[in-house]
Amino acid sequence: MSEVKRQVRGFTLIELLVVIAIIATLVAILLPAVQQAREAARRSTCKNNLKQFGIALHNYHDTYNTFPAGLYIATNNGIPDGIEGRDGSWSWGTMLLPFVEQPALFDLLRPGPVEMADAVGTPAVLAEMQKPISLFRCPSDPAPDTNDWFQVPSSATPPGDANCTTGCEKIATANYVGVANSNNMERNNVNGIFVWADARDGNSTTVRRMRDVTDGLSNTIAIGERTWELNNPALGRKDRVNAAVVFGANGNSKLHDQQGLIYVLGTTRTAINCVDGQVANPDVCERGFSSQHKGGAQFVMGDGAVRFVSENINHVRNGIGANPGGTSENGYVDGTYERLSAINDGAVLGEF
Repeated sequence: MSEVKRQVRGFTLIELLVVIAIIATLVAILLPAVQQAREAARRSTCKNNLKQFGIALHNYHDTYNTFPAGLYIATNNGIPDGIEGRDGSWSWGTMLLPFVEQPALFDLLRPGPVEMADAVGTPAVLAEMQKPISLFRCPSDPAPDTNDWFQVPSSATPPGDANCTTGCEKIATANYVGVANSNNMERNNVNGIFVWADARDGNSTTVRRMRDVTDGLSNTIAIGERTWELNNPALGRKDRVNAAVVFGANGNSKLHDQQGLIYVLGTTRTAINCVDGQVANPDVCERGFSSQHKGGAQFVMGDGAVRFVSENINHVRNGIGANPGGTSENGYVDGTYERLSAINDGAVLGEF
């Protein structure tokens, strides 16, 4: 009986290389699609976060007949207390906690009876303030859980300097900031929804109500995104804009990078996704709005609707030069983007 030998044939080197090339081509085609799908999901989650803030703002207004202020400075029996530029200040984010399913955290913090520096100085409370809150974070953003730039003062340590190089602690990072103004980060004469809750510097507006938004809630942005860092292709690097924080601020100064309103508030003075090289003073980019979503950033309007605003929206100021039509530095409203932040400039905007 003859034995039949069967020859087992393997892949040749050329065939193997062809298969590898086909697989590599498929991966190159499919990977961007997968990444785009993931970013679409992250962007949708970010949009939902802003929607929840819009609902919370309305519920807060229904309860107190006012929107929350941007910052509430430290007081002693109702009198401003502490050192100018070094007062721990509770934020609008803290005040909205009971309206975004965080009542237990709000009760732990006890803003009002307890100053923020005292809360930060209590180890158990600080530990909770350092935990990330998913609602305050855009999942597209690479920021760390705690913000090492916008630190806040602690009563447990001797007072440090205004830049928080000593005597301060890191707290939870946030990617959402309230809209304060169309120009500088000011404490008085602001034209956005979020104001500074103190009469210092001649500020006569310490609360903001729906009736004050005479341009219409659907025409006015309330809260927008700020990312941790942005690509700067022109300079071949990433520029940090430092995002924001959840609970409050170190001090209350209007412009300083490491204290005050910038922690939780933003302006439309600079264009969306502003980076160094586009403006005379790159520090002003940190005071604006930005995101990891290609081409712009998301905002919740005063009526609770969420809109994506293009970085190419009409915008005049961009941090450079002066507006000859303005009557004061805080009165500049000279482009569509600026008009979106102003509550009473008289412009009714449609699509943008």
